[in-house]
Amino acid sequence: VAQTIPTIGTVGNTTNVNKGSNANYIIVNGISDGDNGSQTVALTVTSSNTSIISVTSVVFTSGQPVAIINFQELGTAGTANISVSGTDLDGTFTKSFPITVGDFYPNGIFFNVYDVIFWKKVVPTPSTVSALTSVISSIVLPSNPAVYSNLFLPNMKTDFPNNTTNLEKYLTTMYTGYLIPPATGVYTFNMTSTNEGIFSIGTNISPDDDGSDFMIVNPNTVSSRVGSRTLTGGNMYKFKCVYWTIENADMILNWSGPGLTGSAPVSSTYTKLYKDFNKPTSPTTFAVQSKGVTFANLTWAASLDNVNGVDKNTKVVGYTIYQNGVKLMTTAGLNAQITGLTSSTGYSFLVTGFDVVGNESLPSNKLPVTTYGADNT
Repeated sequence: VAQTIPTIGTVGNTTNVNKGSNANYIIVNGISDGDNGSQTVALTVTSSNTSIISVTSVVFTSGQPVAIINFQELGTAGTANISVSGTDLDGTFTKSFPITVGDFYPNGIFFNVYDVIFWKKVVPTPSTVSALTSVISSIVLPSNPAVYSNLFLPNMKTDFPNNTTNLEKYLTTMYTGYLIPPATGVYTFNMTSTNEGIFSIGTNISPDDDGSDFMIVNPNTVSSRVGSRTLTGGNMYKFKCVYWTIENADMILNWSGPGLTGSAPVSSTYTKLYKDFNKPTSPTTFAVQSKGVTFANLTWAASLDNVNGVDKNTKVVGYTIYQNGVKLMTTAGLNAQITGLTSSTGYSFLVTGFDVVGNESLPSNKLPVTTYGADNT
């Protein structure tokens, strides 16, 4: 009689979780009774620190190699272990997986150029068409080595028909992102420039609060170029900086405060491109379209993103396929062909959707697939 305790493998998806993302999960693979499925395995799952993460449910069927462990992050940065114990008649095996809660959005600052003449003093919105979008490291103009004359700038070229090589002298530019102060306290922002511009930063950590109640305006008077704001260390605050260039591409936005050394330009050391708490919805109707001896064709219905309109510039960009709880491939479409399978063998598949920020949806239904036997004809 076999006397082998259960086995537990690894986590197939990421164990880095964004603070504020609420419902999350891990896909644990390699679960077995160690006796070729002859015994029932029961799973027990706990969190080592319930002030950081709390386990909410476990989706597992004995005899299948994959478990989905759902948990809630509770808004506190740090690391906690999810402990998974598998028990059968032969004993118990326990394995722990560290989950880290923090801000894992990509660093950087969005720099945009708009085909809007400076004197209109337009503050672009998410619906304003940008002639150039790039990622930079600090709010210092000039910010990008783009050849502005090659951009689609019909308004600029109409207003300045004889100036096709120096159109950057008359542009509307904007910098956006999320600032993470290194400590709690009063921070002072100072816009240094020849021409007019504005800077604003939110008062709370809402992804949509860009500081409409707080704005530094630069109308060529020194006193209006400086403003202070009390910020909480480790929180993310949305900011917006717009500069209306009139022949002088010379704007710098400096900041100073606790945790910083002197006054320096706002940079990607303390900024993130996104703050998007919304995961895409799970793909639905995950099914086998066809299968063979060594392959399976899978299909599903699309994930949706931004159900509540948070961060309008994010969208679903692809899907991840998991085979037996291990990440197998990504695709932009709504179907995938899985090859290299073994005949007469059972597999478990999952699919998730992900957006441009990297938020991954909760998984689809687990899809069991058994390949056909070898074709000897």
